[in-house]
Amino acid sequence: MKYIYLLPLVAIVALIITSCSKSNVKPTTSTKADTSNTLTADIRLVGNWNILTDTINFQGNGTIYHGVATDHFIFTKYGNLYIKEGLANLIDTAVYSVASITNSVSWINTYISVNGAFSTIHSQSLPYVITKLDTASLILTSNASTAQGPRYEQITFKKKK
Repeated sequence: MKYIYLLPLVAIVALIITSCSKSNVKPTTSTKADTSNTLTADIRLVGNWNILTDTINFQGNGTIYHGVATDHFIFTKYGNLYIKEGLANLIDTAVYSVASITNSVSWINTYISVNGAFSTIHSQSLPYVITKLDTASLILTSNASTAQGPRYEQITFKKKK
């Protein structure tokens, strides 16, 4: 007698499962989305810039890093910045802004990874003066006083074609 009630119940569940499925499903491909949807007013930096050198002097210690082909800063027209640099295995995703009055650029990090340790805590970069900018080259220079002492950095780029 139990089977008389169980059999219609199983048939109803099977009918519901098969009738609710979609028969013509088209797969969607995801594209790399920008983290910002507002066009930046200053587009001078937009492009893919390969790092030639990154010179850092902090607390009396100086380092000159010579970039490799995969090192880059990518500035998008939406104000996004994607950084990959072999020095400390840096990977960074940020939203940048250009201050025309001081001719400088700074960014807010939204994801950063250094030597495999990552953080999604938003942090503000130091400002970098746009020392040189033309169609083929870019130099960003930062000279700041920090709580740990003076910090100087100059990054030289070549525009990727």
